[in-house]
Amino acid sequence: MNKNVLAIVAMLGVVGCVDKGLVDTGDGDTGTDGPSDPSSITVTWGTTALDVAIADGGSAYNFGWVENEVGQGCIVANGDNWCWSGEDCLLGFTSPTSGGSISFCHDAGQFGTSLAYYDRDNFCNDLVEGAETCAASALYESTATWYVEDAADPAKCWTGGVASTHYDGMGCN
Repeated sequence: MNKNVLAIVAMLGVVGCVDKGLVDTGDGDTGTDGPSDPSSITVTWGTTALDVAIADGGSAYNFGWVENEVGQGCIVANGDNWCWSGEDCLLGFTSPTSGGSISFCHDAGQFGTSLAYYDRDNFCNDLVEGAETCAASALYESTATWYVEDAADPAKCWTGGVASTHYDGMGCN
């Protein structure tokens, strides 16, 4: 037998025997499954902040919300829609008058986040993404639909709050 072939066989034997530290549990689980879906998502419009709690998700998530054309918070003036969508994680908000746009999507981490209500008179241009929401108070609760997406796989998403068509067609739970 050629000595080169013997050397290759010897090298393969060494490479093939590397201990990966895996233990066969006998249940057929290879350990390659991704994180599970959250068991619950709770959005609370408190007195000073919008709080998002994500239970048992095992992944990193993004959070957004959109104001719907219902209730007291949405302004429609001269046929222009001033409903807030600047934190929707999708399209953002474009001013009907200036054409300027704002788009935020908040990092909610693995277990949720707390977003302080915005308290400056600057139309959220200096909003701290992941720390503040443009909502000024809990009054938006009656007009808001929230959205949570898996940061690694945005096709996995969940919505709640006031019924809205804003996230239709995305396949969210």
